[in-house]
Amino acid sequence: MTANANSDNPLLEFIGVHAHYGPVEALKSVNVHIAKGEIVSLIGANGAGKTTLLSTIFGAPRASSGKVMHKGEDISLLPTNRISRRGIALVPEGRQIYPDMSVEENMMMGTTPIGTTHFDEDRTQMFELFPRLKERWRSRAP
Repeated sequence: MTANANSDNPLLEFIGVHAHYGPVEALKSVNVHIAKGEIVSLIGANGAGKTTLLSTIFGAPRASSGKVMHKGEDISLLPTNRISRRGIALVPEGRQIYPDMSVEENMMMGTTPIGTTHFDEDRTQMFELFPRLKERWRSRAP
């Protein structure tokens, strides 16, 4: 049964999530509740499961038990494209960009699953947070 999304539901929630890479259990009964507007940091040693936890949102690896919830709905078994259409994104560490595209084009790539309707508003906020970005906006990505 799926709960209706309302203000009582966390924006993102992991309920008793277990995940495996083959026979190796990488996550064991993880519970995390993230409310709308809340900022959460995952801190831990290499190999502690930080990246695995975030990757389970998109099913790589898929949670072997437990649930990944978004706005009160179980997304544990949804395909990645349906999850990204919900406005959920994972920005990987490192310089994984398209070098033949401009900075602007690279940033727009992150909006493709949900469309560019709010891109101009978001760009203004990005410029406020990262002034150097505004300087390099039309440049080819480094």
